[in-house]
Amino acid sequence: HSFPARRSSDLGYRDKFVSLGNVYQTVYGSYDQYSDEIKGDFALTFQNDRQPMNVVTDIQAGLIYAKDISLTSKMTLKLALQGDFVQHSINTANLSYPDMIDPVYGFIYKTGESTISSQFQKADLSAGILAYSDKQYFGVSIFNINQPTSTLASKSYVLQRKISLQYAYTITHRPAQQSLKNATYFMPNILVFNQGKSTQIDYGFNITKYFLMGGVFIKQNLTTNFDSFSVLIGFVQKRFKFAYNCDMSLSRVTGSFFDTHEATFTYYFGCVEKKKKNKAINCPGI
Repeated sequence: HSFPARRSSDLGYRDKFVSLGNVYQTVYGSYDQYSDEIKGDFALTFQNDRQPMNVVTDIQAGLIYAKDISLTSKMTLKLALQGDFVQHSINTANLSYPDMIDPVYGFIYKTGESTISSQFQKADLSAGILAYSDKQYFGVSIFNINQPTSTLASKSYVLQRKISLQYAYTITHRPAQQSLKNATYFMPNILVFNQGKSTQIDYGFNITKYFLMGGVFIKQNLTTNFDSFSVLIGFVQKRFKFAYNCDMSLSRVTGSFFDTHEATFTYYFGCVEKKKKNKAINCPGI
């Protein structure tokens, strides 16, 4: 016997601190599907972070393996392990310094400052566990398990472990005697993550009705008052999903209220046949 398992691909773009001149831009993508050969799901991931004039560039490529374990008829446990190859580069040759300025002609001189040009590669390991059903899920993830070390300008930096916890529950409202197509799905969720001395909590909700979805989330550092919130809008179809997210800074530390913009597109390919194991049955009494 077999049943279908979905294949999907994601593509996203994030522009952070736009009021400062697009100082932090990220492009990321992934592809995932189930494979009978490895008895689980696998995913390929890619991410590229860039700062102005390519002073700092990060390229990350990863492979994820995940395995489902049935706990009950309604609850499933998923275990996942991720390995990433990361290349970090820094090059300050394109920066401008005060000694390069001529009072009349502007930047015409070579700087006397020493520049940095460095690149290193590292391996990074992460893992996660997710318990889920049709209505709710709870997950725990640990990033930078091996705490890789970076060396720049003769200084070493340890990438500290990051731990995240997330929970969500789906509330379905369906008018009497109407199909699920007319239902409204309300999903409150909470995300808590910690890295070093920094702990942040994000909480909010999603609403989906027909092909439209929306949401509001508050972001708060536990040592301070909440500083920002984000608004999510998008639409969902059978074969694809599109979402736009905007972070709004209440403190306006960068001088702008609309601080970060992000767009994500997900495409669902045709299903692959996933073999279903035959379960043992009770022997009838004789």
